[in-house]
Amino acid sequence: MVRRETLADQVAQHIRDVIDARGLLPGDPIPTEIEITQELGVSRGIVREAFRALSASGMINVSSGRRSTVGTLQSSVLQNFFSHALITSQADIDNLMTLRQAIEFSAVRLAAVNRTYGHLDQLKTTLDKMAVSLDRHNVYIQYDFQFHLLLCEASGNVLFRLLIESLSDAVHATMRAGIRNRKSENDKHLVQKKHEDIFLAVERGDEDAAEAAMRTHFDAAITAIRENITADDDLDKIRG
Repeated sequence: MVRRETLADQVAQHIRDVIDARGLLPGDPIPTEIEITQELGVSRGIVREAFRALSASGMINVSSGRRSTVGTLQSSVLQNFFSHALITSQADIDNLMTLRQAIEFSAVRLAAVNRTYGHLDQLKTTLDKMAVSLDRHNVYIQYDFQFHLLLCEASGNVLFRLLIESLSDAVHATMRAGIRNRKSENDKHLVQKKHEDIFLAVERGDEDAAEAAMRTHFDAAITAIRENITADDDLDKIRG
């Protein structure tokens, strides 16, 4: 079979194999460019290309003058992926909201089980900040997004938070679109009430009620977004 990988691809795979075989953890040093060059018998330029590719994917950290290390999980890698999907119309708002539901319905159930007093304090503080920001849409949206991130964090699954963080640009755009359709004071307070219902269910440790409250919140949000975004201009608004 003909191998289609470039030399740089093969070097990158070798580095991944080294990380796996040695059980290296985030922050641990990896072999230097010189060491890999000598071990594999390839040029320094090829090794640098492999390092750049791994750095772009978040798998390693490369710093000038310092030894490269195993990378920590970063939402920015996936953020580029999701932004590209939306900008190029390979995904749309419905895809985005369906993905968020799949993540957040599970996350809020786990949050009701795994939340700590620290999580509850952070959620309540953020909820209070939302309550006094109802008339400042941009501020409210920032706290709204933080509330959802905290729920994902409380779930105990680090990947939930990373996924929602990676969707931040699109989520903020949909939040802006939705909140523009909540014009009356009553509408604004209803939005806040739905978040309070989610918090109270999580605080009680009631998984079913927490998911039901999140579903109600999403149903209302999706309706508001669809009323405010037409088929012709939705991507322009999502692009922000």
